[in-house]
Formats: sequence, structure tokens, C-alpha cells
Amino acid sequence: MTRLFKASAIALAVALLLSGCGSSGGGSETASIQGQGKKEEAKTSTIAPAKVEVADYPSGVSQLRDLTKQFKQAVESGSEEEPKRIAAEIAGVWEAVKQEAQSKNAELYPQLEQDLASFLGLFSGEKPDNEAAIQQAYQLYQRFRDLSKALEGN
Repeated sequence: MTRLFKASAIALAVALLLSGCGSSGGGSETASIQGQGKKEEAKTSTIAPAKVEVADYPSGVSQLRDLTKQFKQAVESGSEEEPKRIAAEIAGVWEAVKQEAQSKNAELYPQLEQDLASFLGLFSGEKPDNEAAIQQAYQLYQRFRDLSKALEGN
């Protein structure tokens, strides 16, 4: 009988230990996931679009290409404020033409929107990584060039 009692006591102790480990591990795992969610949330905040004048869709697409080139040059020059200003202008021009871009270029639009969001997301932190900013600008330039080619084809 004492043997049975000891075995039951040990089994109960092991079960309690295991259940305690499971719940505390789950809690820290949940906290870790919530922390990651907050980091992701912070990363998605972007720079505010500047108020810009855009005559029409073709000139807006041209402006986007030119601004993207200017952005790359500003980053390469080492300026900290100029790239932010130009990125805000890119966002502003995009706001002015995005509805027309979506209706005229439905196949290019989703990727463009995603690339632009990634690009502007670089500015959610204190100082964007210059190499990442240049790479993102290059991708955007390619997308804007595709829009230009689509305009020429229509």
C-alpha cells in the first residue's frame, strides 16, 4: 500500500510540474507573439504624404519616376532630411494617381501598392538603413517604369 501511495504521489507531483511548465511556457510564448505584433505594427506606420500638384495621370507617373531618382541621389549624398521630404512627395503623388493606376493597370497595382508600403515603412524608425532604402527605391523605380511603359502601350 505504501508503494502504491508513493507511486501515486510521484505521479501527481510530475503531473503538477508538467502542467505548470506548460502554462508558463504558453504565457511567455503568447507574450512573445504579442511583442512581435507590436513591432510589426510599429513598422507599418509610414511617412505622411505631402500635398503635391499633379496635372494628370501620365505626368504623375513621370513625377514618381523622377522623385524616385532624386530620392536615391539624396540618400547617396548622406542627407538625412532630404530623403524624408522626397519620400513624402512620392507618397503624395501616389495618393493623387493611385485610383487611376488601379483602374488602368490592375495587374501592376497590387505589387506597386505593396512595394510603396514597404518603401514608406522604412521611415517608421529613427533612421532608415541606406542600403535598404536604395534597394526599395530601385524596386519602386522599376514599377513606375512599368507603369510608364503601360501608358505608352495604350
